[in-house]
Amino acid sequence: MIVQTPLTPGQGTVLGGLGVLAAGGLAYYGTHRTRVSNEFIADKTRLHAAAELEHEQRKAERTEKREQERAFRSRFTASAAQLADPAPTIRLAGVFSLISLADDWDDFGNTDERGVCVEMLRSYLLSPQTRPAPDDEEAAPFLAVRSQIARGLHARATRNSGSKGSWRSHTPLLSAAQLAYVDLTNADLIRANLAHATLMGAKLSDAKLKGADLSFADLTNAAFTFAKLMRADLSFAKLTGADLSFANLAGADLHDAKLMGADLGCADLAGAKLTDADLTGADLSSATLTGADLTDADLTDVEFDNDTVWPDGTHTPPSNDLIGEP
Repeated sequence: MIVQTPLTPGQGTVLGGLGVLAAGGLAYYGTHRTRVSNEFIADKTRLHAAAELEHEQRKAERTEKREQERAFRSRFTASAAQLADPAPTIRLAGVFSLISLADDWDDFGNTDERGVCVEMLRSYLLSPQTRPAPDDEEAAPFLAVRSQIARGLHARATRNSGSKGSWRSHTPLLSAAQLAYVDLTNADLIRANLAHATLMGAKLSDAKLKGADLSFADLTNAAFTFAKLMRADLSFAKLTGADLSFANLAGADLHDAKLMGADLGCADLAGAKLTDADLTGADLSSATLTGADLTDADLTDVEFDNDTVWPDGTHTPPSNDLIGEP
């Protein structure tokens, strides 16, 4: 048997309020779940869109990289062809193009391909100087190509490692280079490695060669007037007939160098090492040899005057019997 208990007005109000609260709670819960669900879907959509965007960006970057590499390789092919062109002006354009391409490969982060460009330029300097011969009247524009390569290679080889356009890791770049009769007037070749290089008849007046390595180099009849060769290594170098007048050779190493008939007039040879050097017939007029080491040097028939300063700081030659009178 079910007993029904009538509700008082107060109880009805309470129950009615509870019903309203329950309905409100259910409504809020439903709304909350809907909002959370929508937010989850939105977040998932955003993440998916971001992943898709990143994928597309990477794909575009890979495509762009491939296109850049393809363009760089096409430039290399064109530059190499220019460097081999019969016309010297076209070859010179190839030099500038290869240097620019090497820098671009560097910016691209591919030092191996940069090295290919550098070696292409270096191989040009190592190639024999023929057709025309370097002393031919028509050789000047061809020699200008070699001059530009030598200057460009050394300029980048001496830049600080890590700086833009630095090719320091490729040194030495000029050793054994074929630079006969090339015009390197006023060139910056400080600490350049020119060991075993051929610079016969080259123009190096006013060149900066401080600390340069010119050991075993062929410098026959080269012009070094006013050149700065302080502490340069010229050991075993061939300097026969070279013009070294007014050159600064202070502290230079010239041991076993061949200086027959060389013009050393007004040159600064203070502290230079000239042991076993052959100075037969060389001109030492007004030269300064203070502190120079002339041990076993051949001074036969050298020319000098009263302004020549000898190793002991005097104007008296070390052996009048050997070198004659001024």
